[in-house]
Amino acid sequence: MRLRCGLASALSAALAASLAGCSLLFGPSDDVWRGETSAEVDAAPVIAETDGGVDASTDGPSGNSAPPFTCPADALLCDDFERDDVLGSFERMGGNVTITTAQAHSGTRSLSAVLKRDVESPFLEKNLRPPPRITLSLWFYAASAPTPDYTIRLAHLLWGRACDWDFTWQLSLTRGGLRADVGTYDDDTNPGCGPVDFDSVTVLDAAATFVPKWHHVVVTNDVSVRPRRATIQVDDGPVSVLEMTSRRTRSPSSLGVAVGAPCVQTTGGCFGWDHADYGVFIDDVSIVPTP
Repeated sequence: MRLRCGLASALSAALAASLAGCSLLFGPSDDVWRGETSAEVDAAPVIAETDGGVDASTDGPSGNSAPPFTCPADALLCDDFERDDVLGSFERMGGNVTITTAQAHSGTRSLSAVLKRDVESPFLEKNLRPPPRITLSLWFYAASAPTPDYTIRLAHLLWGRACDWDFTWQLSLTRGGLRADVGTYDDDTNPGCGPVDFDSVTVLDAAATFVPKWHHVVVTNDVSVRPRRATIQVDDGPVSVLEMTSRRTRSPSSLGVAVGAPCVQTTGGCFGWDHADYGVFIDDVSIVPTP
């Protein structure tokens, strides 16, 4: 793997303007997190490209019978990807992101994010100035586990200034399933754009994650409290809570949002993809204020 963004660029103003495109969000490697060594897993099912994306219909039906998606009236961000242009409600994009009819949670289209060799990681991102308590809802489809055993981020919420984030929440695919992470950054303490504290929880095991079906993720971030808090639920399953102590007394006022596959990690940092194409689908994304 090649490190996608160097330390200098991570600390630059360009990064502040484009959080997901060149972010160095360090966390523990999967080896440390699981207490085991990385190993290659069996080859994933064959993935064929359709409409510039990945056709997971080789593993399941190409559509769902979900009712049409309706944006909440108070949505800060909302997108069902039922359109031709890719950017839509977002501000920036990168890598191989397309609108595809290969899969859809509702309607007929979704966002396809495909990791390709020598191409930057695929993402859509937007910066918001939200209230300190918000709820993100999204649906994703990933029929096979990442091979090799890398951590592939599906979404993140980054509160505060780049590389000095007060609170971060990340949703990632690993060989072990679906993982949620939280962290806090302090560029005075750790100027290398790494967290000064970090915590993780598996919210869906591999057997439940990597099946030909759509999964629903609902997460609430509350940065009005100390410690900062993330509450996560997947597919109406049990609720997980992660908390992170912040050194700051004031709530952050800015939020960077990204979906797709904005970061690939091994031991830390975001790396380029050096393997066969691997893709995921994202659909029906919304962020709303939470009372």
